[in-house]
Amino acid sequence: MAYGAAGSMTNANSRMVFETLGINVSGQDMSYSDAASALKDGAIDCLGQGGAPASGIVELAATMPIKIIPISDDEITKLQAVSPFCVAGVLPANTYEGQTEDVPSFYNTVFWCANKNVDSDVVYNALDTAFKNVEYLGTVHVQWSTLCNMPETVESLGAVYHPAPEVLERACQIAGKRRYLKNSSTTEKMEDCIET
Repeated sequence: MAYGAAGSMTNANSRMVFETLGINVSGQDMSYSDAASALKDGAIDCLGQGGAPASGIVELAATMPIKIIPISDDEITKLQAVSPFCVAGVLPANTYEGQTEDVPSFYNTVFWCANKNVDSDVVYNALDTAFKNVEYLGTVHVQWSTLCNMPETVESLGAVYHPAPEVLERACQIAGKRRYLKNSSTTEKMEDCIET
C-alpha cells in the first residue's frame, strides 16, 4: 500500500490507522499521483488519502473502478483514543466517479492558531475575511468550503479561543450556524450562539 508522501499528514494518518486498528500491511511512502499510477498498474493494492478530492485519485477513478474503504464508528472511536483530531464524517457521494453513495470515514480537523498576544484586529480581520469569503475559498480548494467553528473539538484538545471578546463576538456573527460566544476569560466553557 501507499501511505502517502513522506512527511505528509496523509502518511502519518495512514500509519496511525493501520497501527491503531491492528492491520498489518506492507507499505511505502508515495505521492498521490505516483500511488494512483501504481494502483492502476497493479503494483499496490491500496493507498491512503487525505483532503478529498485528490487529483490523482480523480484521474484514477475516471479510468478504472475504485472502492473507498469505509471506517466504522467503532474504528473511529479507537482512532479518537489515539488522536483527538479525528472526527467522524463521510466522504460525500460522487466525490469520485463511480462512488455513488456516502462512505463513512473520518477527517482531521485543522485549526488556525495564534499567540494570545496577537493583536485583536489581526485575528478579527483574518476571521472576518475567511468567513465572508468561504464560498469563494471553496472554489480555490474544496476543503475551505467546510470552514466552521468546532467548539467541542477545541475544548477536547484543551485549547482556548483568542481572549479578545470582540473577536469572538464577531466570529459568532459571521460564522453562520456554527457560531460561538465566549466570555473574555479563556478558562470559561464555550457556549453556542443563539441563531438570529
